Amino acid sequence: DYGIYRPLLQLLQKDADIKLQLVAFGTHTSPAFGHTIDAILSDGFEITRTLPFVLDGQSPATVATSMARTLEQFANVWKELETDLIICLGDRYEMFAAVAAAIPFSIPVAHIHGGETTMGAMDNVFRHSLTHMSTLHFAGCEQYRQRIIDLTGNKENVFNTGALSIDNLSSLQLLNKDEFLTQFGVDLNKPTLLTTFHPETISFEKNETYARELCTALDKLTSQFQVLITMPNADTMGTVVRQQFEILSKNNPAIFAFENLGILGYLSAMEHCAMLLGNTSSGFVEASYFPKWVINLGHRQAGRLMTENIINIGIEENKMVDAVYALKDKLVPALQHPYGDSHAAEKMINQIKKYLKLSTQEV
Repeated sequence: DYGIYRPLLQLLQKDADIKLQLVAFGTHTSPAFGHTIDAILSDGFEITRTLPFVLDGQSPATVATSMARTLEQFANVWKELETDLIICLGDRYEMFAAVAAAIPFSIPVAHIHGGETTMGAMDNVFRHSLTHMSTLHFAGCEQYRQRIIDLTGNKENVFNTGALSIDNLSSLQLLNKDEFLTQFGVDLNKPTLLTTFHPETISFEKNETYARELCTALDKLTSQFQVLITMPNADTMGTVVRQQFEILSKNNPAIFAFENLGILGYLSAMEHCAMLLGNTSSGFVEASYFPKWVINLGHRQAGRLMTENIINIGIEENKMVDAVYALKDKLVPALQHPYGDSHAAEKMINQIKKYLKLSTQEV
């Protein structure tokens, strides 16, 4: 999520009227998930509070326990940290717990990326809950703005700002293929499939079968492609998916698995890849910018806005192999993505300052 926040954080940091305070928690502070707090610090941000990683959420019980411990952590944060507005993003259970802890303190909340739907993930419940806990709403497109209004029954302080990811894509100098090779050791001159697959957390017991089907398909596809995998979230059954990816990448030299490429590396890989194969939300937002073909797997992202570059298929070996070969030489349709004009961060900060009637506030 840090990569998405980044354009907004940069503007908030520069604004003389705002004191920016960052709380790093969850997988950001876990070495097992790439210790991505390092990327935040390397970009020049000061971390106000760093909270230790609690549990990895690999089972329903550990997800529930992780939520409880995160809520407890943030009860102390909101008790001690003077805060005029909390800015939160997305739909993760960790974010739900952090914001839920603020409700008894009556701290207003601004929520980014509400109104979206992912019917194959429990994130859907947490996203809509965050919407109901929030006062300011920054939607990625007009359809999602309307859904927020439907959910809350109120159109006040609900804005279609566009997606911060589009700000990133329009402002970042992405790596060329030689630079990517130097930094990550992967030659993107070769036809490359970019794969991110997160567990489906509604029917989580099926994820072992899904991971096996996907890995078998990827192994077959290396007859014509190399595969660049980014590892899954800390979700129920995520370890099962992760372990199969690790085995696959060790046994097949044409398959590369990374814990985290960072925002620059990931978007650069997307720019140069042949297509995306997986079930990540970036296949809906960022991939529409280039655009790239996206083969969206299963039901995790069901309910999101569909653009013409996306096809949906089941998580079955033959369907995946056939879909990749069917799109291999097919031109991606020209499309006008619906996620804004690359000024989402500016629009958000303007509305934040209006809401707070700023003299000097802490965000």
